Amino acid sequence: MPTQTRGPWKGVDLRSIGDEADPETWQSAINVDLTTDGVVMARDGLQPVATLVTESRGLYSINGYLRAVIPAGHSLPLSTLGPVPIYYDAVGDSSIYNTTTITKIVKVTSWGVDAAIGSYPYVLLQRDTGRYEHHWITDTPLPDANGVPPPAYIPSNDPVNTKITTEQLGFEPGGAIEKTAAKIWAVDNVNGTIHFSSTTEGPRNWTKVSDAGFMAVLQHAVSDRLIRGLGLYDRYLAIIFSDSVQFWLVDPDPALHRLDRVMNGPGTEFPGSVVNVRGDLFYFSRGTFSSIRQSSYTGQLREGDIGSPIYPETRYLATAPVALWSQARSQYICAFGTDVWVYTTSELSKVKGWRKWILPVAVEYMVEHNGELYVRSGATLYRFNPNYVDGTTFTLQTAFDTFGKPGVRKFCSTLDVVMRGTAQVDFLPDVRDAAQVEVGPAITGSTSTQNDVVALVTSEALSTRFTGAVGGAVPWELGRLTYRYTILGT
Repeated sequence: MPTQTRGPWKGVDLRSIGDEADPETWQSAINVDLTTDGVVMARDGLQPVATLVTESRGLYSINGYLRAVIPAGHSLPLSTLGPVPIYYDAVGDSSIYNTTTITKIVKVTSWGVDAAIGSYPYVLLQRDTGRYEHHWITDTPLPDANGVPPPAYIPSNDPVNTKITTEQLGFEPGGAIEKTAAKIWAVDNVNGTIHFSSTTEGPRNWTKVSDAGFMAVLQHAVSDRLIRGLGLYDRYLAIIFSDSVQFWLVDPDPALHRLDRVMNGPGTEFPGSVVNVRGDLFYFSRGTFSSIRQSSYTGQLREGDIGSPIYPETRYLATAPVALWSQARSQYICAFGTDVWVYTTSELSKVKGWRKWILPVAVEYMVEHNGELYVRSGATLYRFNPNYVDGTTFTLQTAFDTFGKPGVRKFCSTLDVVMRGTAQVDFLPDVRDAAQVEVGPAITGSTSTQNDVVALVTSEALSTRFTGAVGGAVPWELGRLTYRYTILGT
């Protein structure tokens, strides 16, 4: 009896119609993960692990601690540090701020190194007026020289002044910052320039002659004249518009700054999607995900760009996303509220593939901390935990498989799986009718230790669907499928 084995897996691919897709891709993948070995598994459950102070904002990891921003002079009680401690960095301008006027923390980097305690957070935030502010937090909760953890928050009766004023900056700050070449770089959309801080005096000095200053970039703009974001691409500072990207070679010595080239077409209106991935820049724009290295010079969607396999699903997305690169998972993760698109890419194994998570809460901030992925939604901190049951379900539907013989009817008698955990297995025998389903059994574990799954399905092209609960003592995962079938009419 002929057999066909499928796996390792390659993620969702909707570019081909009907039964023309690669049989090791997926028609649909909700709440599953793809490892760098090509194994598919249920995504980790989203477990609430801490309640943050309601008036705090943001979520970031610096000096080995998870942190959020809190207003200077805050007097509300803070929760006792638990298994997932949160530390709070106070921001102020010599008066007591009301943090409810902060709409979001746009980006956090760090500046300044103390040999005993580490770096200081440098924060770009936005207020409800729409204006952006820079804050350098040098009075920050840090461990002492012996490594003893600090209190969650260092209260102070003195006015806290972390703000880099407009007078110090010399410009009205825009919505992006970046750190490279021993400088902080910042957008000025009033004048269409990119400003850089002093190398010798740091980010409290943005006007020092021959050390700080600005670069005029609008003269190289294509059409859009609003600077959308900044990023790091290989050895370049990338200045991002919606329809072009400028690549600048920058240096601690401003005399050595120079424009290398302008790439027309690539660009984005969603700076929150821009992430450095192993020297490349991934981003979301015009309904698709792209990378600078693979983008066409015309900016049009083309075969081979990273987002093309899922373009039918993403082309109407319009919500501003939040994204990060997870080094521990080898994943680019981009969240549009509760909907999260995840792309695994491994240079070593060559595995690349997309899937979609639908989370029980909307993502406001994401951060990877000590190799684990955390999400903030409202005042609740969540951690992804493979064993936590969060009440969601996973669905994996394989591409329609002709077993290499299109247009020929086959009788599939049994299915052999290499699997862990439990899933309901169903069969879709008609590529033209997704509602036609042959209900199969619920199975637990690999069939190599038990009888094969009885299929008894007649079809020209067969798709197999797995469904089950996210989380549990033994999370679900699937290595490979083997179909046993006979060709009818021969």
